Amino acid sequence: MVADPAMRAVSTAFPALCAVSLTLPFAAGWLIGGTWRTALAALLWAGLVRVAVLQHVTWSVNSLCHVFGSRPFATRRHDRTTNLWPLALVSFGESWHNMHHSDPACARHGADRGQVDISAAVIRIFERLGWATNVHWPTPARLDSRRRGPGRGEPEPTLQPGGRRTGQASASRLSPRPADGDRIR
Repeated sequence: MVADPAMRAVSTAFPALCAVSLTLPFAAGWLIGGTWRTALAALLWAGLVRVAVLQHVTWSVNSLCHVFGSRPFATRRHDRTTNLWPLALVSFGESWHNMHHSDPACARHGADRGQVDISAAVIRIFERLGWATNVHWPTPARLDSRRRGPGRGEPEPTLQPGGRRTGQASASRLSPRPADGDRIR
């Protein structure tokens, strides 16, 4: 990524982008309400609270989706990523985290029926507009090659609080599961 000129430009502009993302809500509040009070309220809600909620959703995906949920797809050894449906809407589909770890190049993380994935919809729109190219979409064969479960000789484990699993599964080439004693504490 360091060699990518677009990523270097975003990295260089990041402090200015942060300032603009807080200045714009303040300015909009001032223009709409015409007082310091409305400008500060807009800064608080459309600026600071927005950033806090975004960060908490991101951290929730990267923490809760490694503890609770289902694991329908095989991942690397000791990778305990899960899909956690309650976070799907607020994370724009990023909480279908098990699929993301199983196939990181895939543009759609919510690959199964009924899994809402707003990010994939945005990527599809960008692809149709020509703003995204060489996008990797899941195909049934691609999904089946990564799927685990009764049809592949492994029941789908569901993680419970504390790392306990329901169901027993044999080790697979991609994701042997360590015994509970091997769990990182």
